Amino acid sequence: MTFGIVWSMTSRQKRASRIVAMRPSLRDPRLAVGIILVAAAVALGIYLVNAVDHRVGVWAATSTLTPGSELRGNVERAEVHADVASHYLSAEDEPRGSVTRTVGKGELIARSATSTDEGQEKTRSVVIPLGTQLPQQASRGSVVDVWFIPRATPGSEGSEPEIIAADAIIEQVHTAGGLGVNNHGSIEVSVREDNVAAVLKALAGNGVMSVVPQGGTL
Repeated sequence: MTFGIVWSMTSRQKRASRIVAMRPSLRDPRLAVGIILVAAAVALGIYLVNAVDHRVGVWAATSTLTPGSELRGNVERAEVHADVASHYLSAEDEPRGSVTRTVGKGELIARSATSTDEGQEKTRSVVIPLGTQLPQQASRGSVVDVWFIPRATPGSEGSEPEIIAADAIIEQVHTAGGLGVNNHGSIEVSVREDNVAAVLKALAGNGVMSVVPQGGTL
C-alpha cells in the first residue's frame, strides 16, 4: 500500500516537472523572438498610420487673386498631404510677395505662381467703360486684350480697331447702372505700366473700348 502511494506521488511529480519544463521562460529564445516580432509589428503599424495621415499646412487664397496681388492678408491655412506639400507655399512661413498669375478662391498657392522679386514688371489699375457687352467668359481674373474702336466721322469710314493693352487682367466687373442702350458697364483692369498712356489716350478719344478674352470672342 505504501509502495503504491509513493509511486503515485512520484508519477505526479514527474508530470508536474514536465509541465513546468514545457512552460516558456524569459530565458527561452523563442519567447524573446516572439516579443521582438510583436513589438516590431506594433511599431510598424504606428509608423504606417502616421505616414498615411501625415498632413502639413500650406497657404490658400481667400479670394480670387490677380497677377500682382499681395499674398499678405489674402491667404488662409489649408492642410495637404506631406507628399505634395513641397509644391506649395508653406504655412510655417510668413506669406510674402505677390502672385504672378490668376489664383482662384480656395486654390492652393503654388510656389511657381509667386514672386518676391521687386524688379518684376509693374502694372497699373485702370477703369474702362465698355462700349460693347462683356463676353460671358470674361470675369474677374480673366486675361483679356483691350481694344479701342474709333467712331467713324462724317465722310470717312473711320480707323481700324486696335489693341491698346494686351494681356490685361480683369480685377473687378462693374455692371451697368442705367437703362441706356450703349451702357454696358465698366471693368477695372490691370495693365502693364507701359500701356497706361495708350489706355488713357483711348479714354479721351472719339470711340469705344471693348475687351476680348484671350482665345475668346467679342
